[in-house]
Amino acid sequence: MSLRLNLALTVVAATIAAGGGAGVARSAEDVDCGSVVTEDTTLTHDLTACAGTGLIVAGPDITLDLGGHTVSGTGNGFGIQVRAGGVTVQNGTVTSFSSGIDGEGDFRPGPPDVKIRDLTITANTAAGIVLINVAGWRISNDFVLGNGTGIFFSGARETTITDSFVAHNDREGIRSVSSSDANTFSGNRVLHNGGDGILVSNSTTEILGNRASFNGGNGIVLHDTPPFHDVIADNVADGNAQLGITADFPDFDGGGNAAKHNGDPRECVNVSCAKNSGQAE
Repeated sequence: MSLRLNLALTVVAATIAAGGGAGVARSAEDVDCGSVVTEDTTLTHDLTACAGTGLIVAGPDITLDLGGHTVSGTGNGFGIQVRAGGVTVQNGTVTSFSSGIDGEGDFRPGPPDVKIRDLTITANTAAGIVLINVAGWRISNDFVLGNGTGIFFSGARETTITDSFVAHNDREGIRSVSSSDANTFSGNRVLHNGGDGILVSNSTTEILGNRASFNGGNGIVLHDTPPFHDVIADNVADGNAQLGITADFPDFDGGGNAAKHNGDPRECVNVSCAKNSGQAE
């Protein structure tokens, strides 16, 4: 974890107690900044200028539907903190917190899988989504834009990111470290981030069919050691400041990758890359 992100997450942990005293929400109309949601809930209004954490989802097997509304903060706390398994959070915007979506630790009772879908997660200073020591999360069809880091994993396992747009974040688009194993990133567009598009370090991952382009570092980076089951296949990486795709070992090359117009003329290292047509966005 970078020092800057580590410090930011420490600050968030210290400020969560200031997330508001709204208590358990009894109906959608009762939901306010800092509310604890324990049953299926659809927001009927925006939550604005939350001083700490926006909402805490603490009931297993429930859906929090933002109803197209916005949960916004003042640069501190978590936008939505998930503290239970089997939760779905969907359909709205989470903006201007330290971290937009936060999940830490495995949750019981209930299945571990948590679905984060159809959200716009933007302008959060540390990260759009932070997952630490969780399993079975499903992140899909989200717009993760203009955050510190787009999506940050540490010890997050059996988790997928699919069909999402991860762009214009200050640091990496997707950063996965510290034995975040058995994950899959597929069908995402990871564009115009300040650092690497997708950075995976010591975390077994399948990176399949993504577009990683115009990032300030490399398009896709995979640091791991065989015989772990890492695969890089069918990705396109063009216009990145450094390499298109790089892996520590050729064992991880699943074929079908393409690269062009990256800053490093080698285009790809330990991965065979055909030339693609390139397409600005």
